[in-house]
Amino acid sequence: MLKNDEELLSIGTFLHLCSTTYETLYHYEEIGLLKPTFVKPNGRRYYSFSLFYIYIVITTLKEAGCSLQEIKSFLRCEDLADNFEFLNKKRDDLDVELRRVQRTQEGINDAMKTIKQAIHGKYNLPRLIECPEEYLVTEPYRFSTDDLPSTAELNRNMRESVMNFREDCERLRDAERYLPGAIFLQETLERGNLYESYIFRRRKSQSVDEHLWIKPAGTCLSLVFEGAIRGDVNKNLAMLLKYLKTHSLEMTGPTYLWILTFRYKDETLNNFVFELQIPVRTTP
Repeated sequence: MLKNDEELLSIGTFLHLCSTTYETLYHYEEIGLLKPTFVKPNGRRYYSFSLFYIYIVITTLKEAGCSLQEIKSFLRCEDLADNFEFLNKKRDDLDVELRRVQRTQEGINDAMKTIKQAIHGKYNLPRLIECPEEYLVTEPYRFSTDDLPSTAELNRNMRESVMNFREDCERLRDAERYLPGAIFLQETLERGNLYESYIFRRRKSQSVDEHLWIKPAGTCLSLVFEGAIRGDVNKNLAMLLKYLKTHSLEMTGPTYLWILTFRYKDETLNNFVFELQIPVRTTP
């Protein structure tokens, strides 16, 4: 019946072999991608076993993100070198997509870690904690905290810094993907200025470059709280600075503001969960 006496399979047997559906096979036939080997006058379709191997090729290319038209061109191409180059380019595309997925997964893991901190945080309770050494990627805000500009200029400069920071994080690849934090310099706070000087994210490695900031291990005064980005942060920071004076504690370095997550509340998204960490030592 067929060349090489190849066995014919009914469409039911063939779709079971391929783990596919009638609709898929009919569609492939309609667009000329995979046609049955033989069609009876009553419309019953039969497929040669060799088409099973072609179906495997179709499935592999489809899972690789190829369009059905690309797959059809691949199957119809007589030049093996052209098909090799096509697959080589598709592999490069998949490498790019794989890196994107891995980065996305890292972002989800980073978000889960900080949300877990927010779940188990002791809210509105100043307490001393031991912090490990951590590596950060930082970007300075483009204004002097000694002579602050107007609100409009301040916001514009902060936007520019955030844009540069995002580009740096993408380039460095070892920065965490979730919400960034802020650094308040000790000398700035001691002058009564509560504006942050740097934006930061935690890094996964101690890669030495101009953006590396090492947060030393040591004792910190910590406070977890909820509130708005600007007003509630400044209010709680001011409260902690007063707490230092009344509890025989001395600030020994920059203050770190960690944005752990946000919580939908009162029909607004301007409600975040923060942790302030001020490195300290006890005074006599």
